[in-house]
Amino acid sequence: MWSSFVSRMTWPAVVTTLYFAIPANAGLITAAAESSGAATNRLLNTSATDTATVLASMSGAVTVSVAPSGIGFASLDFNFGTTLTLHRETSAGTLSEPFSTLFTLTIAPGDYVDVLTSAAHHAEVASNIPGGPAAQAFAQTDFTVMFTNISPSAVITLGNMGSAGYDLSVSGSNTAVGTGSAFFEQVIEGLTFRREIHDGVLTGPISFPPSQFPLSPGESFHSHGVLTTGVTVVPEPSNLLLIGFLSGFVLLCPCFRRFEKH
Repeated sequence: MWSSFVSRMTWPAVVTTLYFAIPANAGLITAAAESSGAATNRLLNTSATDTATVLASMSGAVTVSVAPSGIGFASLDFNFGTTLTLHRETSAGTLSEPFSTLFTLTIAPGDYVDVLTSAAHHAEVASNIPGGPAAQAFAQTDFTVMFTNISPSAVITLGNMGSAGYDLSVSGSNTAVGTGSAFFEQVIEGLTFRREIHDGVLTGPISFPPSQFPLSPGESFHSHGVLTTGVTVVPEPSNLLLIGFLSGFVLLCPCFRRFEKH
């Protein structure tokens, strides 16, 4: 529905009426994003006689942020194995902190151990400041995983079980006075996967093919990744309001000139 504003200016023999059309929902622009997924690394002891020992570590930083120009919320959940569980959230400002964990895995001859890594991000923001700055919210995990074979003789096979995948569900609303958008971006070993949306809902799984890496005694494998989920809304002034003002100015100018001549 459209609402109208009427302004009257009265001069001798001059009456001007201006109509400004403004969307009734002009003060609210929203966007939201959800991303979640998991990856499994399987460590297989290929020796038939020797027990294997693997040192597993993860370090990095988590950040959740909501721009002060909007109303928003951002949260992050991150897990690695059974030793690291993180939950961070904010509804104003930025929260950022490092994290690290280190543990030892003992694997019997011919046996294996699965290490699960999972993440879930949520970001939402709404702007009720037409013509104001962009409102933003995002959640980010920057992490490095390392597996080191510290066995005296056993060879370890590190396998990506092919279960890695992050499902993105984002929704944004577009109005006459602004736009809403959301994105999910994953960077693993220099490869970037990005999904984004400007209106509606999108689900875009990201998967990796199975792979295996042999680790001899003393060898290490490491992987670095960055997961980011964010949303932005950009308020804009109503074009119809501007057109209405300019039209009224054009209508008034000739009247002012005729009034000055009399």
